[in-house]
Amino acid sequence: MMRTKKFFGLLLLTCLLSLLLSVFLTFLTYIYSRVLAGIEQGSMELFLHALLVSVVVSCLYYPLRILTYVVHFTFLANGTANLRNKIMKNILSRPLQLLRNHDDAYYLNLLGADMDIYRNNWLANIPYIASGVGSILFAAFMLSRVHPWLCGVGIIC
Repeated sequence: MMRTKKFFGLLLLTCLLSLLLSVFLTFLTYIYSRVLAGIEQGSMELFLHALLVSVVVSCLYYPLRILTYVVHFTFLANGTANLRNKIMKNILSRPLQLLRNHDDAYYLNLLGADMDIYRNNWLANIPYIASGVGSILFAAFMLSRVHPWLCGVGIIC
């Protein structure tokens, strides 16, 4: 039970950090557009303000990105170890006659290639769903700040 709580805690933390990372990235894109707008308008005050904000947000974004990757890989390792332990427990608790029904390659494949498929195709994609939803929602919000019609067109397209 303790491993399950740790697994779901890491899952929640990974999803939250991925969501926060997508919000930071969208906000950073918006700030970069404000820097360019300051240059186009020739307004030194707007340019310097947007540049300062972009430097601060960038200094927060990159450590957050590293932290997100560390938590994400810890989540993947924990999820893979949990499943591997459950598989081994089930294999070792089977009667010997049932164990002999399959050859060694079956069990090696179960602990090798199948674990990689579970890790890469299932566990690794869960945080990306949270990140994608966050990107869509926050991008729609930022587009509505620029112009309400942009938000509508962005959502439809």
